[in-house]
Amino acid sequence: MIENRVRMGILITVLMIALYTGVGSAQANPSSSTDPQYENMWVKVWDGTLKSGESITSDDYLFRVICGEEVKVDVYMKKNFIGRIPLAPGESRKIGNMMILLDDVYDDSSCRMEIMKYERVRLWSPTSMIDVREGENVEDDIIAERVNQNQNEVVLRLHYDTYNISVGEFAEIGSKRVYLDSINNGIATLIMYERSRPDLTLELNVTTEMMCEGVVKNVGGADAINISITYWIEDEEKTEMMNVFEPEQMFEFEEFIPHVQKPYPQEVEVGLYVKGYDPYGKTIEKSVVKSVEIPASLSLKKRVEYENGVLNVVIELEDKKETVEGKLVDVPAPSFYPERFERYVKVDGDVTVQY
Repeated sequence: MIENRVRMGILITVLMIALYTGVGSAQANPSSSTDPQYENMWVKVWDGTLKSGESITSDDYLFRVICGEEVKVDVYMKKNFIGRIPLAPGESRKIGNMMILLDDVYDDSSCRMEIMKYERVRLWSPTSMIDVREGENVEDDIIAERVNQNQNEVVLRLHYDTYNISVGEFAEIGSKRVYLDSINNGIATLIMYERSRPDLTLELNVTTEMMCEGVVKNVGGADAINISITYWIEDEEKTEMMNVFEPEQMFEFEEFIPHVQKPYPQEVEVGLYVKGYDPYGKTIEKSVVKSVEIPASLSLKKRVEYENGVLNVVIELEDKKETVEGKLVDVPAPSFYPERFERYVKVDGDVTVQY
């Protein structure tokens, strides 16, 4: 028990030091990872307005805002109080791998804030694979100045700048990343990458069995961040959260449309709504809504048949639900028919009868 308390005390002390290390910047240098698709950067995971006393949770952190002449933020980690930090409009503060930014204060009673997280995200997508020899053009104005198979290295030049790339590594040249895949027989195989963005597509369909089926897919080349997926049927809704929604990733759901069958058709609304951010902080927001008709449980058809000098009026009643009781009445009785037609009917569920 004492050992656990000591560890918790050390943890809180370390976090307190990180908490008060000064105003943070919203930009960071990318890592030196050899995977050309990824980059470490500050990404927005939440933005919105909080009233004084309200809080927002992100990962293991909870931030509670106190608005007034001076804005203060109480910071908790795994329910443990870390400390209180002051923030002025336009100021940001780093806490571990998180950052809070105060955008504005409204009437000393509410604040608009952003929460950022420093993490590794997919930003680049491959566009082409190119084989070049020494002296050949790679793409645009990029030249393969030297292909050194002994050292597994290629030297690329763009205007007056040169870039030495070893096999399995990449260089950022202009607006592209160039990855050296291999060198064989004096030929360098390069893979070109360009910056990309996420692109979410939404599908919503209803089957004849009254099943609502939905699909959300990222068809772009970059990660989508902090995606919330909400789908609903009438007043019932569900929400799923995803911190990172990668390229080609899919989210699928299937829900039965609950309904009470009635003698007349009914309209039911189903919907799908997605909100989140791209890695650069731009909001992603898409939705699709459909109106679904639930067929009637009661069907009434009439036809007239003439055979051998006899005229018959046939009433066909079909019930798809439970027992139905009622009356069949003519409106009005023809002059040649001496009495008004009226008959009591009772039809059990899932039965068709004729009169």
